[in-house]
Amino acid sequence: MSPSKLSRRFPWLNTEGIALGSYGYENEGWFDPWALLSCLRLKAMHLGVHFVPGEVYNVVHQISPDFRFSDNEGDDEQKLMHARPQEAHVHLLDGDVWPITAGIFIIAAGPDSGHVAHLAGIGAAKKGILSIPLPIEPRKRYVYCAHVPGGGRYRSPGLDCPLVIDPSGAYMRREGYAGNFLMGRSPPTSDLEPGVDDLEVDEQFFHDHVWPVMANRVPALENLKVFTVHNTPTVQISHGHLSAGEELVGGVLRLQLLGPERHRRTSSPP
Repeated sequence: MSPSKLSRRFPWLNTEGIALGSYGYENEGWFDPWALLSCLRLKAMHLGVHFVPGEVYNVVHQISPDFRFSDNEGDDEQKLMHARPQEAHVHLLDGDVWPITAGIFIIAAGPDSGHVAHLAGIGAAKKGILSIPLPIEPRKRYVYCAHVPGGGRYRSPGLDCPLVIDPSGAYMRREGYAGNFLMGRSPPTSDLEPGVDDLEVDEQFFHDHVWPVMANRVPALENLKVFTVHNTPTVQISHGHLSAGEELVGGVLRLQLLGPERHRRTSSPP
């Protein structure tokens, strides 16, 4: 959509600096990923799956007796290729250790999948395909929930407000029906990347890097009030191809805004 069409469709949107808007008006939606995961977990338990709260800290491998290897260092890769994970050691919450034996283990550890894969031998070899680690590592992101009161000098977004993504990467979407909005942004520079060793949230990041951008894009946000901040662990795929995680937040009426520079790059031939 052109800036003029965006202004007619969304009169509360400031289109200054916008060259193009990508608007998905049907067949899209967002959902609560934690609620979905909880429902899947309860259904799995109902079908007989046993959940063991704990942390995997070791994986024991077994080399098949059908293969014979020499003592040469070059055979290390072949040994790893034919060594099957046989037993996972789980450190339980009460301090006990529970060994779990299985023929096949599935890595579904979300942001910690890279670490668990390393325990299973992926990325542990000196050369060959198993020398390449699983390119998944954790990142911490903040999601801010703010209330935007009506009646100000600027028109507020209504119930038809889509998921709005600014060219800077800052975003917002409606949350419920009472004038609440979720907002966030990935760090604009590498020095602002938060550590993942704790669950602390940085409220100043919102005032410095999220609010100014979104208040410029949606002027009605100038009078918002933040009342909830979430620390959201997410998945970083180091090779650039997103596969899964809480960053897959599809949007009802998704509106992607592109600035002139980004628009030119996108429109250029490969």
